[in-house]
Amino acid sequence: MNSFLRGMALSILILSACTPAPRQHSATGEQVFRTTAPSLLYFKNMKSTQYSVDEEPGTRIEVYRPGRWPQLGRPQLIPAIANHWLEDEAYLRLLPNKAWADSPQQIALLRDTTAAGAAVVFRQGNLMEEYRAGLQVYEGLKQGQAWYLKRPDGHFISLWPEGPERALFLSTVQDFLRLTEAGG
Repeated sequence: MNSFLRGMALSILILSACTPAPRQHSATGEQVFRTTAPSLLYFKNMKSTQYSVDEEPGTRIEVYRPGRWPQLGRPQLIPAIANHWLEDEAYLRLLPNKAWADSPQQIALLRDTTAAGAAVVFRQGNLMEEYRAGLQVYEGLKQGQAWYLKRPDGHFISLWPEGPERALFLSTVQDFLRLTEAGG
């Protein structure tokens, strides 16, 4: 009888080890960042070839930047899709290029060079703020709006002017929206 109980306990232990672990919560818990297996499969098979991909150091987050983004000697914000595949999430990032003297913590984007209060402000690395800013820029670019960055010396830098930068910004956000099944 004692060996029967040990055998039963061993069987239960083995069966419980085979049961999948409960799904862990996502990194942010925000529904707007959720991906699904079909949307990720589509992105990886059909869209990822249009991007250069790197892994963020110390993480397993793949960062997809538009592969044909023009390399200009002025500060730019490059849209990117950060795929946190372990958590089934993707983030819309606005990443400074190498021309920035230092990576700013807070960035203000202006719709024109005269509007004092018409700025979209976000903190670099705050995923929800970058997402909201990216969507505002996306909607503005679709409507033909210009966007500027005000430098500390008071000069304005045109961001995403007509041409390849604007088209690549729009297509990157569209790919992000498809990946998170938010439309696009």
